[in-house]
Amino acid sequence: MKKIFFLFSFFLFLIACNSETKNTDQSNYKLTSEQDSIYYAMGANYIQAAVRSKLTFNGNEIKKGYLESKAGQSYINQKNHVNVTGALRNKYRKAQLSSGENIYVDSLSYAVGANQYYLLQSLGVDVKDDAILQGMLDNLAGGNSVLDAAQIRVMMTKFRDISEEAQAKRNASLSTENKKIGTAFIADKAKEPGVKSTASGLRYKILKAGTGAIPKATDKVSVHYEGRLIDGTIFDSSIQRGQPTEFFLNKVIKGWTEGLQLMKTGAKYQFYIPGDLAYGDRGYGRAIPPGATLIFDVELLEVKR
Repeated sequence: MKKIFFLFSFFLFLIACNSETKNTDQSNYKLTSEQDSIYYAMGANYIQAAVRSKLTFNGNEIKKGYLESKAGQSYINQKNHVNVTGALRNKYRKAQLSSGENIYVDSLSYAVGANQYYLLQSLGVDVKDDAILQGMLDNLAGGNSVLDAAQIRVMMTKFRDISEEAQAKRNASLSTENKKIGTAFIADKAKEPGVKSTASGLRYKILKAGTGAIPKATDKVSVHYEGRLIDGTIFDSSIQRGQPTEFFLNKVIKGWTEGLQLMKTGAKYQFYIPGDLAYGDRGYGRAIPPGATLIFDVELLEVKR
């Protein structure tokens, strides 16, 4: 199966490795803990990188976007914040190429404020203060940073460690819950007429029999497919793209490697793949949660040996 690439935005924090703070004066903001310093550095890093990329922000709108999101009053929410910010950034860039005034400064600034708040939430980090907001505001063009470039790099390294740990805990919790739901789903499927099982736990139904060659694990195959979560959400579809996909059978998830070796060319199967035979505890991008059971409609078009 062709892998799907999803944008998980870390908001340029790795770019901070070469951060430079032009102004040596300091803000009056007081950092009272290492947690404050980490969040402050995160906000400072984002703004410094954005300013170097020639983005202009309105500090009042950044603050408004952050605080309204925190209060649950923003039109930007946890589900759409990445897409909204990305779209506004693209509009900003296009307007930047023209000679007129950039009309997207305020809207992009608002989205950036919301984005930074939701980033912490999505990583499972406990948001107790607004140091990240202050880090953004202090580091706008001409502003004064509490932390210098070296301190920001140190804090961003610590943030990376914290975020990875928080994400791992979040994934483990989601995986446990999704596996429980998936186990019940697979058990119910096994009771349906026409559904067959393998020793690994894979379930499948033959939608159309084939008459051609059966692939080996080392073969390259051409298929049409559509993948769904058990709630019906489609996360990938060569059928919708109108273009078959080719791949080596031993380079994909275990459920596919096993399942397609049950098929003859020309066949169409429906697979019910437990999380352990799919993307496991890590999931895949934003579309496939940790531990998720997946459903695939697959048509084997050709075996290329």
